[in-house]
Order: sequence, then C-alpha cells, then structure tokens
Amino acid sequence: MNSKSKSASGKDSTPQGAREYARSFVTQIVCELKFPTILEFGNSRPPASFVTALRKKYPNLEAGQQVNISFGGTSETTQAHILREVRGGWLATLKQSSVSIEGNSYDGYADLRSRVEQLVAAAAPIIDSDIWTRVGLRYINTIYGDPADGWVNRDLVGPIGQELLRPVNSFGGALQVGTLEEGALLRHQLALVTNHQGGDVSTVSYVIDLDVFQAAVSVTDTFEVLDKLHERSFALFQWTLGERAKSYLQAKD
Repeated sequence: MNSKSKSASGKDSTPQGAREYARSFVTQIVCELKFPTILEFGNSRPPASFVTALRKKYPNLEAGQQVNISFGGTSETTQAHILREVRGGWLATLKQSSVSIEGNSYDGYADLRSRVEQLVAAAAPIIDSDIWTRVGLRYINTIYGDPADGWVNRDLVGPIGQELLRPVNSFGGALQVGTLEEGALLRHQLALVTNHQGGDVSTVSYVIDLDVFQAAVSVTDTFEVLDKLHERSFALFQWTLGERAKSYLQAKD
C-alpha cells in the first residue's frame, strides 16, 4: 500500500501524515458508497446516464446477481450492473443501494481518488439523495514473508513466533475499532500454500484486510472524508507491519 499522490487536478492529494512507499502489498481495493435503496436500480437495465458517464473508462457492461439473505434464512436476488475496463482489472458496480469501484492493481491513491471522482460524478445525479449512508474504503494486502520473521508486527502475530506452538497451521483474527458511525475493521489471516506432491509448505504469506468507514456523509464532503479514511487506513496498515516489510516497501525496484 502506498500513499503519496496527486489528484486529477494536479494538486497533491496525499492525506496529511501519510507516507509514500515505492512498492505495494495491495492485492485488492474497494471503495463503496451506499445510498438509500432505489428499487429501479434492480431492473435489468442500468440508468443510461450512469453508463454513458463511465463508458470511456469502463466500456464492458455486464449483468450480475446479488443475493441478500435476511433473518430467518429467506433470500432475495437483485441485479448488479457491472462495468469493466478492457484491461487493468478495475470495475464499477451499481446496485440498488450502493456504487463501488474495485480493482486488483494499485497505482497509488491518486489513481483511486480519480476513479472515485468519476464514479461520484456519474452516480450523484441519479441517487436522489444528498448523503451517502456509508462511505467505505477497503484495502486487502498480502505480505509474502514469514510473519514470525519480522514481516508483521509482533503485537499482532505474537503466538506464531513461539517455538512451543510451531508449526502453526492456522492463525488469524479480527479487530473492530470505533463506533457504528465511524470506525475500522482489521482482519488478518495466515495463508499457507502446500506442495501437492510432498505436502510441505512452499509459500507463507499473511493477509492484512483493512476496512475503514464513515456513516452519513454529505455528497459534497465525499472527498474530504475519503482522504481521511485513506489516512486512517494507512496509519493502521503501518502499525501492522514488521521492520522487514517496511524495508521491502521502501526499497526502489
């Protein structure tokens, strides 16, 4: 995950206090903006103005299905309108109560912010609301290094380093901080890849999944809040890292 960037206008959009890294561990990123439900968005065709506004960036339109499971086990399937890039792995999605940008290649916060700016410009005229009920920013990072060997903060993975507990086959957890109005969810998980022939572990990695959010955000305040969420996510990400991970991120290719 890197942080320093410039917005589409050319101005430095780096949140104050964030740092720049030359490399990144990001394997997936999602920015989701929720709004009061609009049933018409569940129809088979998306709003034409939304598609037109995003067509140059995301020309491939697909229909998807969203399954909502309610209390008692009943489920309801609604439409998801997915617009994809030709190349690059990014997509924009419109559902009955949310719009989102999602990608698996991360070129820095400036690129993400620019994509969200375009998404908001396309969505704001059609959501019939002055607020987002929730703005969420999620970074999934995969650290390809032994978490017990300086790649992950020992406060997060302490038991893994205990000789008595080796070899560790499964480890992870979740930490919810903040309130219902503003907070973060940190999920972390040891990931092992085994050799199918010998059964030995061939790859050890650690997944750091950070989801930061704020509820009830004015549409006009979208990017002030987004910058703040990115800054908080970066600070939490910094805390999860061990010294070897920090050295790797700072190294020039």
